Amino acid sequence: MSSKALWKKYIEIPEGHRSIFDFLRVISCIGIIGLHVTGDRTEPLGLFMEAVFRISLPMFFLLSGVLILTSKKEMKIGAFYLNRFEKIGIPIIVYLLYYTCWIIQGHPILELPTVQSASTFIGLIPSAISWNLNGPLYFHMWFLYEIIGIYLVMPFLKKGLNAMSDGYLKALAVVILIMMCCTDYLTAFGQGFAITNYFAFWIIYPIFGYILMQEFSKRHYRGIAIVGAIFFTGAFLAKVFFPGFTGRVANYYDLAPHMILTVCGAFALVMLLEKPLTHFRWWNVLMKRLSRYTFGIYLIHGYIISWWRVAQGTNNGTVLGTIRSVTGVFFLSLLFTLVFDNLITFPLEKLFHFLTHRKKETQTE
Repeated sequence: MSSKALWKKYIEIPEGHRSIFDFLRVISCIGIIGLHVTGDRTEPLGLFMEAVFRISLPMFFLLSGVLILTSKKEMKIGAFYLNRFEKIGIPIIVYLLYYTCWIIQGHPILELPTVQSASTFIGLIPSAISWNLNGPLYFHMWFLYEIIGIYLVMPFLKKGLNAMSDGYLKALAVVILIMMCCTDYLTAFGQGFAITNYFAFWIIYPIFGYILMQEFSKRHYRGIAIVGAIFFTGAFLAKVFFPGFTGRVANYYDLAPHMILTVCGAFALVMLLEKPLTHFRWWNVLMKRLSRYTFGIYLIHGYIISWWRVAQGTNNGTVLGTIRSVTGVFFLSLLFTLVFDNLITFPLEKLFHFLTHRKKETQTE
């Protein structure tokens, strides 16, 4: 293949591809880094930055619902699981082993392996698998366990949601919000809520992602964005003026109703701005290329932040200091991911794809 053909393939944007979702994925990735860089802050500026950055992680879950639950492509359950394993399972395994058998053992992130260190790495793999099955070994890795659980039920959730009328979908959204009000807000008044809420976890966001992509929601994006802005402002001001009260609200910046509505409002706002945000082709190409590495960036940024704090200190008390730290951690994580994924993760994904599809083609023949 000529260099011109390679370049054309590199900058190609497939027909039907919506670049706005690449934009959302990249911005959310940067926002998660911002959240972990700033840490716990109590002054108004820090609380405002936290409120903005907190939108990012739920947005990742919401995007899963947008892209998977609304997909017109029909896929058998086995094929769906194979596809998800290829896209997220292999990176998860590779990075978890890297963290557990390399970084946690005290090796610098870019240290080249020696015969002894490689032998130690291989010898730790059985134990590492057991340790990671018990739970995350690094603070940001909890996300992986949540997303795996959600993907396991995605095919069934998709069938159920597709079978619902608009009226049922609206009622489902209302029921979820009411149940989350009881689960999260009553705690602020010292009252528990023992009724089991089957939507009390992160699967809420994929469901709302599906609902937001329905025509009845699209007609009201402006109103949804306004409602989201109102709840965002209210949640931020409550944090500033009533920290004692907000501290008693369960899941204040994760699953509480005001957060759900804020994230939905942010998504609606971005969708309203889709045309200007995706106007330039070069920008869309850049976002598409960057979005491919966002999962790897998320997986490695936890360690990069730890390294950054030791090497650069924690000068995040100002807006410029925060921008400097977020930018530095993002580009260092991107640089590592560019090398690591292209040398290890992507080749393993291609090998897995080749083996599974080859088997399927052989069975067809």
